[in-house]
Amino acid sequence: MKNSREIDEIIERYCFEELTPEELRIFEQWLESDPQMAASVNDFLSLKNAFENYRERLALRKKIESIHEEVEFDLFNTPTPLKVVKSGNSTKFLFGKERSYLSIAAAVSIFILSAVSLSLWMFGNGSSKNQNAYRELRREVEKIKKNQKEIIKGINAGDSKEDRSQFTGTGFAITKDGYVLTSYHVIQDAKEIYISNESVGQLQAEVVYSDKSLDLAMLKVKEDSFPGFKEIPFAFKKSISDPGEKVFTLGFPREDLVFGDGSISSYTGFEGDTTAYQISIPVNPGNSGGPLFDNQGNLIGIISGKNESAEGASFAVKSKWINDYINSKSNASIFLPTNKLLVGVDRATQIKRLKDVVLMVRVFN
Repeated sequence: MKNSREIDEIIERYCFEELTPEELRIFEQWLESDPQMAASVNDFLSLKNAFENYRERLALRKKIESIHEEVEFDLFNTPTPLKVVKSGNSTKFLFGKERSYLSIAAAVSIFILSAVSLSLWMFGNGSSKNQNAYRELRREVEKIKKNQKEIIKGINAGDSKEDRSQFTGTGFAITKDGYVLTSYHVIQDAKEIYISNESVGQLQAEVVYSDKSLDLAMLKVKEDSFPGFKEIPFAFKKSISDPGEKVFTLGFPREDLVFGDGSISSYTGFEGDTTAYQISIPVNPGNSGGPLFDNQGNLIGIISGKNESAEGASFAVKSKWINDYINSKSNASIFLPTNKLLVGVDRATQIKRLKDVVLMVRVFN
């Protein structure tokens, strides 16, 4: 007498047509003489068919998601959406036929997947192995239904630029009328750039100058209604700082402004790069493009990256090179700040005065 596990394996091999001719002959005789065994086989075949149907439904789901992505692409690349509704800081795009097609497709998908779930419930009363498979499949079905709901929910979401966000970094204002410095690698290949902090909200910006070799980019606020930044409280330091000098930085490795401090550890950057310092401040990708200050609040550099081979070591492009680059490109039309509002005050006051001109840079492709 075979145990239940052996019986399940024989049924599975029979349903997948894996029995030898002799095994098949004996098994079919068994089916004719044992109604309970025949019922178990029917249950397994029903579950097998349900799995096959489920694979087909997954293919349909992928097609629906593909339609959703195409519609979203069209939404953000068409010059004039059918209708744009603004509410506070959020924006909703209503776009006619595509929305209806997507909603119907998602609803049909949910209906079909629900039907699969129902059929599995009807045929899931066989062996314990079948029931376990049923429960696992049902969990997967529920997950797919949830994902389909998220697709529909995404249509009605607010400003969905967040979904297209590819990279965030840091920048800082150098003039009251909207010029901002950041790293070149932050804005490289960007189609849209937004800068933001608590003081100015979110503003669209464009690249004015960039230099890949210096890893430097200058942005300019595009919005005509922009009232201007607050007073730029620091000055550019034109001389070279020395190893051992205390320094600090502000940046956006997360949504909130983060302070980090340390010291200059080397005159040169990566592989002896003379345009950069090595500093003992741990940084994350979001710190890229952030300002580096000395104890008196003078700008001495821009954070460009971290040293992967040395824990807590990072690099910053020297302000001397930044100053020379801006002067060579702007033809003296951009006047760099010379204020000394951070000299002689404690660190907390320095940060308080700087936070209004340090910005998150968010890039969209």
